[in-house]
Amino acid sequence: MKTKLKTIIKIIISGILIFLLLQQVDLKQTWQIIKDIKIINHILLISVLIIANIIHSYRWRMLLTPYQRYFSLINLFKLKLVSIYYNCILPSNFSGDFIRGYYLSKNKKNGIELSQSLSSIIIERILGFGALIFLIFIGIFYNYTILNRIKILPYLLSIFIIFLISLLFLFSKNIKNKLKKIFSSPRYQNKKLFRKIKKYYLSIHYYNKYKKIIIISFVLAIFLQGSTILINYLAFYSIGVEISIWKLFFVIPLISILNMVPVSFGNIGFREGVYVILFSYLGIGAEQSITVSLLLRFYNILLGLTGILSKNISTLKIKK
Repeated sequence: MKTKLKTIIKIIISGILIFLLLQQVDLKQTWQIIKDIKIINHILLISVLIIANIIHSYRWRMLLTPYQRYFSLINLFKLKLVSIYYNCILPSNFSGDFIRGYYLSKNKKNGIELSQSLSSIIIERILGFGALIFLIFIGIFYNYTILNRIKILPYLLSIFIIFLISLLFLFSKNIKNKLKKIFSSPRYQNKKLFRKIKKYYLSIHYYNKYKKIIIISFVLAIFLQGSTILINYLAFYSIGVEISIWKLFFVIPLISILNMVPVSFGNIGFREGVYVILFSYLGIGAEQSITVSLLLRFYNILLGLTGILSKNISTLKIKK
């Protein structure tokens, strides 16, 4: 009942946000902007997106190596595309990640446990979030005047502090030993929920032994978040809007963080609204901002559909 209520609420929110956006945008002008985009620009943008997702899949495979399994990069890439599709249409943009983790663990004979596959994705998300914070603070040096106008620095500092506390909680050996002792007590040991929490926590903490993999993965995460900035820069360029890429170092990571909040289905309406608001501080009109947001959403759905249609994902070839 609660799940249905949340779904209904998110549908209503999506509808309200879309309605409000439509009041601010000239649809004819937006459509004309889309029609004027050259085919070569579409090809370039999709190519960069594909390359970024291949690198993302390689990083995921790297994070799976501690579990002594070898996974085909092609199959991981297809699963990544499938997760993109579901992130675009489901209530939370974490839904697709759960789905790819589930399918990866579906082959019980040669695969890995669900807790392990999801733990690799959680680590992936943590490193990605750290990369976003890193890029935002780089962007602050080039966008301090904008920062003063939107007055968001205290919130960014709070997010940074919470992130550091989370890292300490997840990877501290002392905290691990204390939690392990607590979860092993008779009071919690017989409770299914706490057994699962312990299992997932230990799977995540397991990465503490593989610092080299974590460091390389973090560097790749910075590169991947940087590719998102590049994609947005190219998207604005394709519709005839010139913008300093250094300004995007602040705005795009901020949009990515805000987009993690599960406000509506695939954050439809919410993400476009964030684009309009934040890019208005850069002097870019609502039509241009929404065009870029919708354009990138379309590319992601297209790539996601390609992943779904390319292969029956239940027949993954996984080798030891």
